[in-house]
Amino acid sequence: MDASAALQPASNGAATRLTVRAQPGARRSGFAGLWNGMPKIAVTAPPENGRANEEIAAELARLFQLRPAQVTHVSGATSRQKVFQLELPLARVAARLEEIEREAEELTARRAARRSAPNTPPNTRPTTPPRTRGDATTPRDTKKKPT
Repeated sequence: MDASAALQPASNGAATRLTVRAQPGARRSGFAGLWNGMPKIAVTAPPENGRANEEIAAELARLFQLRPAQVTHVSGATSRQKVFQLELPLARVAARLEEIEREAEELTARRAARRSAPNTPPNTRPTTPPRTRGDATTPRDTKKKPT
């Protein structure tokens, strides 16, 4: 799916406005796929007092390899649909977004392959049989017996 509908150039051309779908209270933070052409960003923070918005901004900075100060929350304070401004040209944001989507698809495919693989024991090294009393290798049997 194409996420270019979620991208808009900012007034000066050196920045891009990105519309995202927020998923607060998630199990783990990160890119969670596309939703109606918008990147879906999951965060662990609850939607209280702007904590989720701050974490989304930090997650976008991490995903797009920016400093946190280069990501600004523009609108959608209480909405699930939010707009952030990234201090990065539109072409670079679009390229990185495609790369993020590809990485997410590959990760999903690897997880699916791991789930469908047959169960094999983690340790396939052959085990040695336990020692018995009659073995000559036990310390008790190697001592000389008095006659």
